[in-house]
Amino acid sequence: MLHPLACRCGAVRGSVDTAAPHERITCYCADCQAYAQFLGRPDADLDARGGTNALLTVPSAIRIDSGAQRLACVRMTRRGPLRWYAACCNTPVANTGPSHKAAYASLLAPSLGGAGPALDAAFGPARLFGFVRHARGEPKPPQTPLAGVLLRVVARSLKARLDGSYRKTPFFDVATGRPVAEPKVLAPEERARLVAAAVGA
Repeated sequence: MLHPLACRCGAVRGSVDTAAPHERITCYCADCQAYAQFLGRPDADLDARGGTNALLTVPSAIRIDSGAQRLACVRMTRRGPLRWYAACCNTPVANTGPSHKAAYASLLAPSLGGAGPALDAAFGPARLFGFVRHARGEPKPPQTPLAGVLLRVVARSLKARLDGSYRKTPFFDVATGRPVAEPKVLAPEERARLVAAAVGA
C-alpha cells in the first residue's frame, strides 16, 4: 500500500510504500530544531515540544513522481546528513546520508500529511525518541537507546547493497553517486544563530 508524499504547495508529489521496513521516530536534537528555523516555519514543522516527527525507512520505498527538480538540500555541518526540502514552499521532505550507499532515509512528517491519526494508522505511532535533553518542558520524553536503531539501519543498508536496491533512490544520481541537488553547507556562524534561536544554546 502506498502513502502519499507531497510538499505543501503540491509541486512535489510522490509516495512511500507502507510495507517497507520502517520505524516512527521523534528527534529533539538541536540541529533538527535549527533546520526548522532555517526553513522558516518551526511552529508548523515541529511538535509542541520541539520534536521532528519522522518515518525512518529505506530509499527504495520512496518515489517522487513529479517536481523532483524542486528538491534542494542543506547540511547543518560539513559532516551532517543531507536535509532535503521542497524549495518551492520550504517543506521538509527527508534526511539521508551523504551517499546513496547508506540506504536509509527519514521522511519528515510535513511531507506525509503531518503527524496525526492518518500517519499513525499507516505506520504506527512514534516509539523512538532521540536527543530528549533538547525537548521543551518537563518531564523529558523517555530516551530511546540508539544502538538498536543503528544496528537495524546498518543491517538494512547491507541488505540493500547485496540485493542492489540501494540504487533505487530519488535523492541521488546513481550513475555518478552525486545528490540530485548540490548541498548547501551552512557557515558555522549561521548554524550557531539558528541553534540559538531554536534551543537557546
